[in-house]
Amino acid sequence: MSLVRAASDAATFGVTAEAIPGGTVLRFNIDPRLRRQIESFYVARSSVPMMITDLSTAAYTQMPYYHDWYKDYFYRDDVGKTVYYHVEAWDKHGVIAYSWPLWVSWKVRMQPPTGIMLTPSAYRRIPLYESDASGTEHVLPINWDVTLSYYIGRLYGYNKLEELTTTRKNLFSRIGVSFLQTDVKFILERETGQVPQIALGLEGASMLRDVGAPSVANPTAEFQIKKENQRLFGGLYVAASKEIGWIRPTVGWVRGNSMSKLIYLTEFLPKSSESDSGVFVNMSVGANSRYAFQWEYLRPLRARGAPWMINAQLGKMLHANFDLAYLHYERGYEILAHLSFRLTIYPGSGKK
Repeated sequence: MSLVRAASDAATFGVTAEAIPGGTVLRFNIDPRLRRQIESFYVARSSVPMMITDLSTAAYTQMPYYHDWYKDYFYRDDVGKTVYYHVEAWDKHGVIAYSWPLWVSWKVRMQPPTGIMLTPSAYRRIPLYESDASGTEHVLPINWDVTLSYYIGRLYGYNKLEELTTTRKNLFSRIGVSFLQTDVKFILERETGQVPQIALGLEGASMLRDVGAPSVANPTAEFQIKKENQRLFGGLYVAASKEIGWIRPTVGWVRGNSMSKLIYLTEFLPKSSESDSGVFVNMSVGANSRYAFQWEYLRPLRARGAPWMINAQLGKMLHANFDLAYLHYERGYEILAHLSFRLTIYPGSGKK
């Protein structure tokens, strides 16, 4: 069915577009007095901003009852394209109101990353559709992330050990620590032009050391450290993310021992440096995911030795999977080499 030109005396209502996982949602701002008259909506979608008289060439969706919104989903081939929407409200006699602005534009884009390496973001993803089976029946609108980070070793370290009255430099020391981590999140606030995306989530990690921790030569009792080869971490976090052009920053706070992972990457921090809370910041900078530069900052709060770490993800820029970390603490610092893999899992609903 083709739409007809809206009557000159028809009312108007505001329409805005905002991101959802895998697509966009159009939101209708309609006067409450007009709502009682509406029997159906027609949404026209086009690849060009057409005039009303050209609506017969558009693709339509009819909604035979009142709505405050309309969801639209896209395919991977649509990324980077701009689509245009026109919405009309009908009663049994014809058009009684139409969208303003007349055409609402939306540029199809990939969903932002759900996290960097050891830190999450406030975003949640579902995949852009790969086939003609459009819709959400085959995928629940949730996901969880699985991250594997393997810290190979220390490239360089400098430690001023006052207890030993010496300065120690370390070069090419094997570490051999891996973290298998997962997180799930609940969206509290959707991102808008002025408001960041806010999410509440849970994360857990399992540490496995495949080689023993390096030893400190001639240690005192305070530095005679024996760390476990296996350990579990967990935390409840809140994160806020905002897309600002090519930059996507995230800030967050976590409650739990999750941030204590970084003290197991060195022999110069004792187990008493563990913390029950922490803060994190991460940022992705780049024109697209292939050439993005990503980094993250982790800091346990009220931890002995005041440790903090910066992870820099260089693999995508180097067309490899090789990353660097800078671990800083009282009396020293270390530069670590590591690998990182992130996988987003989309649970199915059992329907096709």
